[in-house]
Amino acid sequence: MVAFNISLQRRRADISEEEYQRHWLEPHGPMTSKLPGLRFYVQNHIAAGGGSNALARSLGIDGFAQLAYDSVEARTAAYDSPQAKLCNLDTPLFLGGVSRVVTESDGVQPKEGLAKAIVVIPRIPASGIGGPVVVEKVLELCAGIQQHSKHRIIEQAVATKGTVPFIGLEIDLFLELWFGNADDLVACAGNEELQKNNIAFFHIKPYRFV
Repeated sequence: MVAFNISLQRRRADISEEEYQRHWLEPHGPMTSKLPGLRFYVQNHIAAGGGSNALARSLGIDGFAQLAYDSVEARTAAYDSPQAKLCNLDTPLFLGGVSRVVTESDGVQPKEGLAKAIVVIPRIPASGIGGPVVVEKVLELCAGIQQHSKHRIIEQAVATKGTVPFIGLEIDLFLELWFGNADDLVACAGNEELQKNNIAFFHIKPYRFV
């Protein structure tokens, strides 16, 4: 199993989506890729042009950072490093808020050319959103899925050494899906059963640094 640090990100309110994505890619991406013990690092930008459902759009998430390590201990050591301190100085320049999720997963790496989605169930008791989900049900609802990776959530909250506010969002599920083509992905995002089960579906444009 692989230990993941996943950040659900919101950009600063005073910058555009384009400015946010540009700064995240450069200089923040290369800076983060130098963290010690990093197994792989993927920036998951929200893709333009549809493919995310209404619930996903309502959450105000601008991207998901995924950093993977060989163990939880290696992840902890990385975030105590001098390089992590440099990253934390840069983060407030483009992020307005973050929710951190620590997970374990099989660390599956997709084949080339597949279209990526991230599926989450937000834990929002006041609105009735949240609760358990059967991943197999999601797989049944969507045609064209070539690969998937479910994450077991270990802990979540504000990043203890972070320098931006906690956005107050926790989740009950984090699931990665890879489709054979973008048309199948967009069709899955529009599935009414996903909406009924409070499943947030994000069409992703991934950038891998490590």
